[in-house]
Parts: sequence; C-alpha cells; structure tokens
Amino acid sequence: MVCPAVLLHCFIWISLMATGVQDDVTHIIGSMCVVQQSTVLIPCKYIHPQHEQLSSVEWLHEKSPEEEVRVSQDPAFEGRVEFVQSDARNCSLILRDVRKSDAGIFRLVHNTASGQIRMNAQGIRLDVTDAEVEVQTESDNVTEGDWILFICGSCIPSMTATYIWRKDGRLHSRHHGENLLYLESVGLEDRGRYLCTISGHEGLNSTSVDITVRPVYPPKNVSVSVSPSGVIVEGDSVTLNCISDSNPPAEISWIKGGMILQSGDTYSITNIKSEASGNYYCSARNKHRSLNSSAVTVNVMYPPKSVSVSVSPSGVIVEGDSVTLNCISDSNPPALNFSWFKENETSAVGSGQSFSISSFNSSFSGRFYCEAQNKYGSRRSVSLFVSATVAGGQNTGVYAAAGIGAALIGICIIAVVITILRKRVTPSEERNHRGSRHHKTVESPEDAYMTLDPKSRCSEYDTLDNMKRSCDTDNPEDQDTTYYNMDK
Repeated sequence: MVCPAVLLHCFIWISLMATGVQDDVTHIIGSMCVVQQSTVLIPCKYIHPQHEQLSSVEWLHEKSPEEEVRVSQDPAFEGRVEFVQSDARNCSLILRDVRKSDAGIFRLVHNTASGQIRMNAQGIRLDVTDAEVEVQTESDNVTEGDWILFICGSCIPSMTATYIWRKDGRLHSRHHGENLLYLESVGLEDRGRYLCTISGHEGLNSTSVDITVRPVYPPKNVSVSVSPSGVIVEGDSVTLNCISDSNPPAEISWIKGGMILQSGDTYSITNIKSEASGNYYCSARNKHRSLNSSAVTVNVMYPPKSVSVSVSPSGVIVEGDSVTLNCISDSNPPALNFSWFKENETSAVGSGQSFSISSFNSSFSGRFYCEAQNKYGSRRSVSLFVSATVAGGQNTGVYAAAGIGAALIGICIIAVVITILRKRVTPSEERNHRGSRHHKTVESPEDAYMTLDPKSRCSEYDTLDNMKRSCDTDNPEDQDTTYYNMDK
C-alpha cells in the first residue's frame, strides 16, 4: 500500500517547482497510471487572488465526453475520496481502492463570490492497470527461433513499480519500471505457463498464458494421395494431395517426367485425358532441406481409338495366297473383342484381332474393316480394299496390251499416209492413171506413189521421223526406200 502522506509530500514539492498557471488552476501533470486496488493522490494547486472570495471548490470526473459527474455527489466515489487543502493552496485529491471504472479525466473547479468559474479545462487523465498479461508473437504457431513479447498490464504506474515474472510457478525475472518481458529467440526450454505480478500489489489476480514451442525440423513422411482412389476414366476430375510433416511448413512442388507442373499442396486435373497418365510425385522444401515423395501412377482408362487395319502380305496378292488382316487399336485396358466386317454384308465375317483367309481368290475381294471393343466403349476402323490377281495374268496382260497398242498405232499411221497421198494426186495424173488401165502392163502401188513430188507432201508428215527425212532429198530412190522401210 502506498503511503498517502509520502505521495502528498512529493506532489507538493512538484507543485512548488512547477511554473505557469492556466486560469489559476494547475494539475502539474497531464496524465498518470495507477494500479488497480491501490491508493493514489491526484495532484493539483491553485492561485487565488486575495481580493476574491471562493464560494465553492469541487472535482469533476469525465468518463466520456457525454458523461461527466461531480465526484462529491457520485455514489461510486462515496467513502473513497478525500479532498486535500493546505496553506500552500494544495487542491490535490486522494482516491482509495482504485477501480477500473475510475479511469477518465479529473478536473478541479472553483467558483468565486462574484460568480466567476476557475478551472483547468485539460484536467488530468487517470489510467488504471491490472496484472493482465498480453502476448505478442512472431507467428501464430510459435516455433524454435521465433520471438515472444509479454506485456504486463495496460500501462506503467506513475510511481515506478517492479514487475515480477514467473514461469511454471518459479521466478523467471524481475524488471524495474518496465512491464515487458522479451524472448528474442525461443527454444523448446521456453515452453510453459507465464504470469506477472507488480511489486507491492501481489494480491492482484494475475492472468497466466501457456506457451507452446514447436520444434524446427525438415520435411519428413512426404507422400501423395489420389482422389478418386479407384479407377480413373477419361473425363473424370482428379486431385492429387501432397502430405508432409515439417516445421516450418514446407513449400510443395509437383513433378511429372522431370518437369515441374505447379506449386501448392494440391494438383487438380479436370476432364482428364489419356495423355495425363504417368507417374507423379511432390517435393516438400523448407529452410532446412527438401524431400521427395514416392511416385504414384495415374492410369487413365479410355475406350478404343486410332483403330486401323493392316494386311499381310503387304504387296501384290495373287489368287491362292494366304492373306491375314490385323486390327490395330489404342485403348486402356487393351481391347479384347474384335469383329471383322465386309462392306455390303449384313453380318460379321470374322472375330479376333487377326482375320485370315488361307486361299484368297477374287470372290473375297472387297473392303474390309474391324471393330475393337473394351469395357469402356468401341470404335471401328476405316475400311481397307483387298483384291487378288490371277497368277501370271498381270504381266501377260501388260505385254498383250502393249502389242495391240503398237499394231493400232501402225495401222493408224498407214491409213493417214494413204489418205494424204490420195489427196495430193493432180487431175492430169488421175487421167493418165485411168488411161493406163487400157494397157496390159500393170504398175505396182509403189510406182504410183513415186510419181508424186515428195516435197509437196512433206508438211503432212512432219510428225513422222522417217518421212521427214525424205523431204530433204530429191532422189526418188530414197523416197521409195523410206516408204518401204516404214511399211516394213
């Protein structure tokens, strides 16, 4: 308990040393902090002109701007206040058993006989503290190496006090005039229950706080879970979760095939495709080290796709050959059911991944396709045309066609030449030729053509190489020879 006489002596000495008077009333200090349940002296002095008579002196208490009461008339102060008057014009107020509700602004007001009011408008602010402990930490979960700040009470008493800190019921430290306890870098040994008391006020109910310090360690027990955990089919939404134990918490990265996909505790794939199949793992890292999880396999199921047909042998098929058609498909799981169809036929012609014909003939020729099926669906291939050739027929046909074509070309050339030559015969030649029919001597066709001037028919045979050469000579023998060779 603070002795009021000592406090009174101290504040009277302060008041005598203070300078400056405002409206004849001075409170010496602007604010003060006191401990709950203690006794305090609120200092005050006034200077009163001798020619003025005082009619009343009174203290006002302002809890808020909207609430101001007269201390002498407020039941809350009854029996706890004492007004001090002395020759030194000391107007201090003694307040006992201080309560939290006493916090606020106190002002002294005195009225003169002439009706004037003297007061210090600013007054003095009174703050009341207890031994409540407030804790400020570096993080919500205190970890080795973090800092912690403990604050005892809401303010430091104006009459400097000594703060006593205890941990788990044992003395931790003492701080005179400072209500703070600062732990710069906590360790596991700093875990426990903390409380504070103020020297001389040990009877106050002090609060306590429990401090838990988590140890620091690198990632461990890193693993991946997949949702859904069962069969995954194309179009599903899949989420991978990375689970790790570390302090401080680890940063997570997702990896597939040596490439980093993204960061974060989860990796989600919506409308998954078959291309997303593969091995995934996560990497957990904090300031101490990194650790990878085991890989998990994402196996995406899907119906057959990219269905096609291949034929063996792949070259020319001759009647009597053995022919095998193979159905190729991409699916997961692999297709087990295969059906073979021939266009324009109503039912399947075979089953199985391979379809064989031991002795192929022209009656089998046509367009074939297959249909592959697994438990998730089916798909058909594009049709493939398969036909056979009669043995030896291909080459013989080629040679016969070539011979017939050459003969037709020769006949056409001879017909064109004869037609052109006939058009070139003059009327006189035609008459001589008719008259010659009365002679017994018969001319050969070659003789008739020899009477024509080769130069006059050269332009008609520009496309014939041997006839073109006859245009370059006037020798009739050369003309006959050229035609003969051509006829040959």
